[in-house]
Amino acid sequence: MSIYETPTAQVEQNGQKFARKGNKILAVLIGFAVDFGLTIVGSTVATYLVAAMLLKQGVGADQLEQQIALYWPTVMGSPLGYGLMVFGTFTSFLGAYLAARFANDREYVIATVLALISIGFSLGMASPSEGAMHWALSGVGVAVIYLGAYTHVRAKRGGE
Repeated sequence: MSIYETPTAQVEQNGQKFARKGNKILAVLIGFAVDFGLTIVGSTVATYLVAAMLLKQGVGADQLEQQIALYWPTVMGSPLGYGLMVFGTFTSFLGAYLAARFANDREYVIATVLALISIGFSLGMASPSEGAMHWALSGVGVAVIYLGAYTHVRAKRGGE
């Protein structure tokens, strides 16, 4: 060890390294805030892009909300919509990873709580006309949430 390095200590008991365990409720809140917060930001940016395009085409400001509602299904079938879906999936992964990293204990329990919250929002926001794509994306979202927790667990164990 160099004299210029900060002293460190190995904290172990029975060959097991100790790791800080965070507050699980706070971990869930962090995961929720990252996932849903960034998803809302992405949706807002996409909505502003659609609104700017509609205004450029001559749609009046008073009709803008109705036109966005009519045009939105077309947007979701476009590259912008697919990009928004990928971004939303990434935010689910990132939220679960950060929650698992903060909790640093019982990562899959944290992931299960986040997945249940996600499913609850999907059920609450779904309309009777929702197709298979909505439910497929919900399933992918749940899988990605568990992937975020798994990524942290694997990194914590040294990438076994």
